[in-house]
Amino acid sequence: MFRINQYCSRYEETPIQLDTPIIIPNNNVKQNKSGYQFTINDRSSYFDWFNGFFEVKFFVNQLDGDGGYTGLGADAAAGIKATATIINGSTSLINNLNIKQNGKVVYEGNNLFLTSNVKSLVEYSGDYARTIATSEIFYLDNINTTTKDNYGFKERFDMTKGDNKEVSCIIPLNRYSFFNCLQDRMLPPSQIQITATLTDDNILIHKTDTADDGRVVITKFVLWVPRMLFNSNGLSYVMSNYMKPTSWTYLREMVQTLNNIRHVDNNFRISPSILNPKYVFVLFQRSDKINSQTENPYIFDTFKLNAADDNCHLQSARLTVGNGIYYPEIEYSYDHIVRIFKDVNNYTYKQNDKNTGSLLNLKNFKDLYGMLFFNIAYKTETDNITNDGKEIILNYKLSAPATADYTIYSIVLYEQTVRMDVLGNELILYT
Repeated sequence: MFRINQYCSRYEETPIQLDTPIIIPNNNVKQNKSGYQFTINDRSSYFDWFNGFFEVKFFVNQLDGDGGYTGLGADAAAGIKATATIINGSTSLINNLNIKQNGKVVYEGNNLFLTSNVKSLVEYSGDYARTIATSEIFYLDNINTTTKDNYGFKERFDMTKGDNKEVSCIIPLNRYSFFNCLQDRMLPPSQIQITATLTDDNILIHKTDTADDGRVVITKFVLWVPRMLFNSNGLSYVMSNYMKPTSWTYLREMVQTLNNIRHVDNNFRISPSILNPKYVFVLFQRSDKINSQTENPYIFDTFKLNAADDNCHLQSARLTVGNGIYYPEIEYSYDHIVRIFKDVNNYTYKQNDKNTGSLLNLKNFKDLYGMLFFNIAYKTETDNITNDGKEIILNYKLSAPATADYTIYSIVLYEQTVRMDVLGNELILYT
């Protein structure tokens, strides 16, 4: 491994500032969400992108007046102000990422606040969530309320409450698939440009009904990446093993949505043609929760689409992939929700991990975080030979008519190939 002191004479995190300074908006004005760009134009240094991170400072306050949210609860008679804080996890702050290498786009990720949340639910262990992930403001909601009874909301609110109280957090780069694939790989010295679009306040903020709408204001946004200085043995090792034409694959995210529908029985065309799909997550959500600060977008409605009762839920579902191949062959059914729960946890093989376990249990899965997981990694011999693009269709039925519009989100994880070639004396990255 190239990071060890046998090869590295120095390994030190290096700050990279935004190309243009952050603008703090006036009171009652929302902050601009686009154009947060970092440019690294050091063609002589080697960086450990897998272990890089964003350092972010921000505060939450209300748009009506210049005072922040204080207190917990909405009891006006007791003189306690209504409350608001951000939804779970620092990755919620970033919606889109664009990465360029020598001016060429090598990664474009959209709706990353959603994909990061879903992946955290199924990938984080309880131990990780209770310790390291707190630096990411990760405190899981245990119920769907904005009160002290909701552990996650209370913890996040305790961090953000007060008049323009700044909160510090980190966003690990390896939460994004392109950087995560670099755990055992290295990008060549080159110009790297990273552009972030932040998440809209109406998605990011969760507040009580009585609270004024709020805003999130970023006051600090710095990229930290370890720079590696290799000794002579290390430089020879790196040049021989990493700085040469090569290729690899990683799982890239694609989000598709079907908005504002009320079908009881429907087919959702997730993708007309996609190469090498591996896994698909699907979740349902009431459309009135979208872009509403009084709703938490991280609480899913897959198993309760009507707010007032339980009589409308996803009754059955499966995927059609390619030429009429079903995943699973025996469709998922609400009557066997434990089977769905088991398969979701099989994404990271948590079923057999007795030491760490999962953040999901059967109760919070059914009540809060219900989703479907389809493992379509298995291919026929013909699939492996032809490598044709695959159409993916979700076939589903509801148990009863929905009383309001709902939206379906699908997250497809598919294999993306990265290739490094030599052009002149420079290694060029392609995807």
